[in-house]
Amino acid sequence: SGTNFGSVLSGLLGYAFLFHNGWEYVFLTIGLSGLAWTLSIRWLSRKRKQKMHYILLNGDSKEHKTINVNIEKPTPTCVDVPWKLLLRQAPVLAMFYSHFGQAFFNHNIMAWAPTYFHETFPEMQDKAWLYNISPWLIQLVSNILSGWIANKMIQNGVSVTTTRKFGEAVSHVGAAIALLILSVVGTTSDHFYLSLLLMNMAFLLRGFETIGSSINSTDLAPSYSGILYGMMNTGCSVAGIIGVSFIGHILHTTGNWSLVFTMIACVCFSGFLVYTCFGSGKRLTHIDNN
Repeated sequence: SGTNFGSVLSGLLGYAFLFHNGWEYVFLTIGLSGLAWTLSIRWLSRKRKQKMHYILLNGDSKEHKTINVNIEKPTPTCVDVPWKLLLRQAPVLAMFYSHFGQAFFNHNIMAWAPTYFHETFPEMQDKAWLYNISPWLIQLVSNILSGWIANKMIQNGVSVTTTRKFGEAVSHVGAAIALLILSVVGTTSDHFYLSLLLMNMAFLLRGFETIGSSINSTDLAPSYSGILYGMMNTGCSVAGIIGVSFIGHILHTTGNWSLVFTMIACVCFSGFLVYTCFGSGKRLTHIDNN
């Protein structure tokens, strides 16, 4: 939700700086804010001396483990990482692909939604702030809500695997259905507010991804979660680079927004199917038994 809050805040302040001072002040303000935030986090982390310890569940909400915080275990290094073994695990590959589908939705919709509204509803340009800010605001609420729901599910005895698959199902299927409806009713200039509602609904449901594949690496292999998360986000970058260019080519050659929304929805559905069949929230104990 922090990312979404920052996007909403920068969007609101960005308009003000843009109209009164120009682009250079927008970039300067965002850059200085990021630098100040980094330095403040660095200062707070050095100030805090107390170490925090977490108990990780092995995919079972009823499982409790006792740990001795005085015993330090060696941290795996790059040499110790079982790369081939990790990349052969079906839950790991399912997590990668599901997150790729989420990124394909996010990058393409964020990149092309302003163009869609600008071209399809040219008479509504005075409402540009609605489709530039509302998706981030909606997703902020969804991220917090989904986290609360996931905690309640696990506390009430639902397994971590079921919780993760629930989040991916709501995210993938919900966003895909909203986009499919948008591909039918959102191609004429008569349905601006309905199209905006469907777009926001897609982002609202997509926010449930934060309780799915986004944090799944911590479930599967906590000792290697940072490495898995980095590899997963590399795939997300590929989705952004190739996907946005590919969608741009389709729009340039056909100008068909219905085709674009349907294609993104199909990728979302495929992510749901793959993760439902092969995803898991249980630790891969034969790889990481720390």
